[in-house]
Amino acid sequence: MHGLGRQYVLAERRGNLDGPTTGEVVLPLHLDWSPGPGARTYDLSSPPRVKSLYTVVLREARTLEDLHYLNWGLLVDVWPGLRIPDRVCDMWEVTFAELAGNPGLWGHRRRGS
Repeated sequence: MHGLGRQYVLAERRGNLDGPTTGEVVLPLHLDWSPGPGARTYDLSSPPRVKSLYTVVLREARTLEDLHYLNWGLLVDVWPGLRIPDRVCDMWEVTFAELAGNPGLWGHRRRGS
């Protein structure tokens, strides 16, 4: 889907989001061009790093294959705290009602930036 000249990717179904839930994930340069050693490495045992990983992938994915780093269960857990463009948020919440109804830690729907 497109948003203001930018193409975003949306999973076809939640079953396609079967990415890792443990260990470390190293994103390729086309998704994360962060400088420095280990900057593109995300430890899935660290909640802040999981949020960062999911934010980067949702913002930067250009193909369905790029979404293979995401896991449905983790996505639902971190969704309320993600800082993603409104267009991305809307696309995913319209397609996956569970995300739209996720109240987050403070009992209200979160909105990205």
